[in-house]
Amino acid sequence: MLGILAALGSSSLRAILNILDRKIFGHKHAGVISVNLVNNLLPFVIVLPIAAFLAGSDHIVEALSDLRNLWLAGLIQIVAYAFSLAFRDLTVPQVIVFSKLPDLLIPIGIFAFSRIWSSADFIFSLLTTLICLPLLFHSRERIRFSTKQWWVLCFLMSTIVIRGIFSGYLVHGQGENYSVWLVITVATLWWRFIWTLFVMIGVMVIRRRMVWILPRIPLLLGRAGITLAVQALYVFALAIGPVTAVWPIINSTALFSTVLSSIILREHPTRREVVAITGIIILTLARMFYE
Repeated sequence: MLGILAALGSSSLRAILNILDRKIFGHKHAGVISVNLVNNLLPFVIVLPIAAFLAGSDHIVEALSDLRNLWLAGLIQIVAYAFSLAFRDLTVPQVIVFSKLPDLLIPIGIFAFSRIWSSADFIFSLLTTLICLPLLFHSRERIRFSTKQWWVLCFLMSTIVIRGIFSGYLVHGQGENYSVWLVITVATLWWRFIWTLFVMIGVMVIRRRMVWILPRIPLLLGRAGITLAVQALYVFALAIGPVTAVWPIINSTALFSTVLSSIILREHPTRREVVAITGIIILTLARMFYE
């Protein structure tokens, strides 16, 4: 139950972060890479002394030197880039649906890789995906995708599937479930900072310039605090599982963002979006209490 609650909390906070990003990148015209660079470093600096006090500096050093956390951070970061591309080239309903379709493959992939299977969690994944499918058919017009859009869709879905199959393994392989989540959070934040730094250097080499525009300090600190909570709950959900039930919730972030935007940005979600998010919450509550 705690793992599912953590996944729901991480997904909801990530949705708020998406809305905050629209304010930062849309209205404030901040640089995407520069904000992400600082945003990965600040939560690391905040949580490092806390984790060192609670878990010990030796465990922090061990987690930072563990290459599994480097790959875990890489999977998280590449999915973030995939969503950025998807939101740029596709409609919001399309991103919602196609980011949910991998839920059908993740349980099968986890079973093939680690022989872990839960029929209840597969049904949960199937139902949360079917609820979102009507969002694609909001009009009678035939859906057409360009070659570029197909590549974006394939990139988005493949990265989500790969993250879903291997992230749980990378976390579970590092020790007892409850003892590792904080130090793994520290390590993934650090390695996400390093991955973003490499991307920034690559952009500077290719373009020979870098957009270094940051929002005001309160907004930047607020984003860093939410990022820390998202990352910590994400790792905690993976650590205590069940992993096959966690992913359908985490992959509902795009839908949560759409509905929450109606509250924060006073935008109006469609009736189908409201029905979909309500259905996912009901299914999540049912899965929490199912033994």
